Amino acid sequence: MYETLAATDLRPAANETPATEPAQTVATALASPAGPHADQAVQAARMAAVGDLAAGVVHEINNPLFAILGLVEFLLADAEPGTKAHERLRLIQETGLEIKAIARALLAFARERGTHGTVDLGTAAAETVELFRRTSAARDVEIVLRAESGAAVLGSAARLKQLLLHLLANAREALPRGGTVTVDVAGRGGEVVLDVADTGCGIAAPDLPRVFEPFFTTRSERGAAGLGLAAARAIADAHGGTLAADSAPGSGARFTLRLPAAPATA
Repeated sequence: MYETLAATDLRPAANETPATEPAQTVATALASPAGPHADQAVQAARMAAVGDLAAGVVHEINNPLFAILGLVEFLLADAEPGTKAHERLRLIQETGLEIKAIARALLAFARERGTHGTVDLGTAAAETVELFRRTSAARDVEIVLRAESGAAVLGSAARLKQLLLHLLANAREALPRGGTVTVDVAGRGGEVVLDVADTGCGIAAPDLPRVFEPFFTTRSERGAAGLGLAAARAIADAHGGTLAADSAPGSGARFTLRLPAAPATA
């Protein structure tokens, strides 16, 4: 049996403010007076707009998906187990459930809306890796996650996940023929360190100092805009951390995020 995506999954959580029109939300923030919190206000507005958009997309996907899964359930009841027809219907059902899981993961990711607080970076990394696995078309890329429990930092879970998504996307682009991406999260002294390493061809020495420059890319023929790593560096800076790259041609690349550890609670 399958579990349908209830309409309540699309409603704002109890601690969320009512959604507004995305364009209105962003326009309001952009019209706010400049000041030390102006960038944060614009970013929050953008996250809110993305959340509203994601909820609408999930709703539009869910309606036909509900019908497809329902019809498959009826057809499975009539099909004889062990036959090709039954096997194909089971495959359709499993694929539909996978689509539902992807939609839910996207909605959960967007709902965080840039809220700041204590973030378990290991948990955030696990959720991001799972989302990336579900949505990435690169099925021949293996992602290995080694996350230490309790590696907490202060910041926005949504923006830190966005940072990791940029690093994972960059690693995937470095592996056109497949390979392995390893994500490590651990506390080291007063820091929490996140490493993303790939088994790709590496970064040429002349290019290494420029990888975080906006619009710099060596993959323009594949549609890369050269903004992902620049955005990741900006998120690291906003959290009082650093993001560095290390590579040798033919030996893959490693990106290391260092963030101040959250103060220990009693």
